[in-house]
Amino acid sequence: MEQDDGTVRDVPVNEFKCALGAAQGNKMPSPAGIRMGNEKFIFVKYEQDTKSTYLTRMGGGGAVISRLEKGIVIGIWHKDHAMSKGGNQNQFDCAMQVESMGKLLRQHNY
Repeated sequence: MEQDDGTVRDVPVNEFKCALGAAQGNKMPSPAGIRMGNEKFIFVKYEQDTKSTYLTRMGGGGAVISRLEKGIVIGIWHKDHAMSKGGNQNQFDCAMQVESMGKLLRQHNY
């Protein structure tokens, strides 16, 4: 992690704790921010009604996290990667899939 004086300091990161913190609406769940899959994500918004957190990242793409009682559902999308149905991955389709899975799992007490 880069310091104010320009030096770099190693910071241990627990990616699950980062994702869980973000899913709970925490914009800075670790000193290194939100890290998943060795990439840095930026908190965009939290939607209470769907229990979903939206994240973006440098270079395009992002993630959607849906919070459950006993876990989380994470979808990561890349703007330059193709979907199986054609077209590129995007936040809308990612959110739709993650939120649908989250809703289904919550209905079954997860």
